[in-house]
Amino acid sequence: RNAWQFRLCFRLCFRDLESDQSHYFPPAMPRSKVIYLLRHGEAKHNLYDTGPGSYERRRDPALMDPPLTEKGVAQVEAAKQEIEEMLKKHGDVGFEAVVSSTLCRALQTAELAMIPSKKDTSDVSLIALPKMAEIQCDDIWNEPLSQSQIQKDWPKWSCQGESVLEPNQLDTAQSLIQRAEYVWNILSKLQGSVIGVSAHGCFLFFLSRRLAAAQNTRLPPFKEDKWKNGEVRRMCLPEPDGKEMSWAEFGGFLEFADFDFYNRYHRRATFVSSLRVAGSSLPYWTHQEWRWARSDSDIDAEVADGDCHGLQLRLRGWSWSSWSLNNLYRCMLCFPRCCFSRASTKLQ
Repeated sequence: RNAWQFRLCFRLCFRDLESDQSHYFPPAMPRSKVIYLLRHGEAKHNLYDTGPGSYERRRDPALMDPPLTEKGVAQVEAAKQEIEEMLKKHGDVGFEAVVSSTLCRALQTAELAMIPSKKDTSDVSLIALPKMAEIQCDDIWNEPLSQSQIQKDWPKWSCQGESVLEPNQLDTAQSLIQRAEYVWNILSKLQGSVIGVSAHGCFLFFLSRRLAAAQNTRLPPFKEDKWKNGEVRRMCLPEPDGKEMSWAEFGGFLEFADFDFYNRYHRRATFVSSLRVAGSSLPYWTHQEWRWARSDSDIDAEVADGDCHGLQLRLRGWSWSSWSLNNLYRCMLCFPRCCFSRASTKLQ
């Protein structure tokens, strides 16, 4: 009797399977996007942007939009071989789109390392984004050319999107987060599942950590995770989370030393940008290296005064109508994540 019942159930099941197999074998889920992040090879400015006199050289016209050096080309060729091995290892068919900063060294890197990795490149989208340029902090080698000039010099590439910043403005930590989120959204909308990205060390630092924050994970500190020239990393691209993350919330995903370093720059750059917008004269300390100086009592004191003045102006014009429950909720979320997570990191 049990055998008869089993045969009956078996036949009924397979009769339904033959009539409509879609109920038993749902369509395959689309594959998530994968991005290959590549820092450009060594460029001419890398030989002059550190050491004595580097601050004075930051506006040298000879260093504007510098190309790769011979060493940089060799680094990129090595990265090309590594990329091909990684594509093969992970079963990635090849790049269906390549996105690059509009700076020469990143475009050169992309063309040497990423475009030849697929035999038929006619259907590969080549997109140059001004928003992917390196941090804008008065270094002439990080300032992109106009879109018309880029289109003329690099005709294979489609230059798209907005300019990096408003004229005469400096990047802050907040603007770098916003740029990372902008690029993230662009990447998520591109056709294809394998995308190459050619960019710069500081921008990749913020982009990779913004993607990690979306997955509630924290990457190693900068000293252990510094992007080297010609370094390539493979990452799965999460779906955009729709947030406009504040610097305070983002800082909760950084190690304390990294937050302290970028927060110092963030406050100083915000202060100097506000003076430029107001047309005010700049303090004497802007004539020397102020952006990355570890500590300077004169700079920090004046920036602190500027912070207090700005807070007073904001409080004068503050009203309940300018705040929403959403703003209040975001502040409540950001404060414990930023402060307490950094404090626990420091204690460890």
